[in-house]
Amino acid sequence: EAADGAMCIFVGDSEDTAPLIVQKSDGGFGYATTDLAALKHRLDEEEADWIIYVTDSGQSQHFKGVFTAARKCGWLGEDTRGGEFPRVDHVGFG
Repeated sequence: EAADGAMCIFVGDSEDTAPLIVQKSDGGFGYATTDLAALKHRLDEEEADWIIYVTDSGQSQHFKGVFTAARKCGWLGEDTRGGEFPRVDHVGFG
């Protein structure tokens, strides 16, 4: 969806949750786009069964948004802990 000239995926249940910006209003791309593209590649090309992202714990909201966006796109099921769809997890440290 477009919001203030940017292409976004709204990943929260409330208006207080920041959207995941896929393309900025100036046409540029950020980390969310790169992470979504990498996830799509790992799912489609590498046929990953379980993807674990290990980053500092400050990134947990970002990856929660990325995983929610992937579910909205139909790339992941609601329950990624087994079954038809691959599993994705974020492990934070620090």
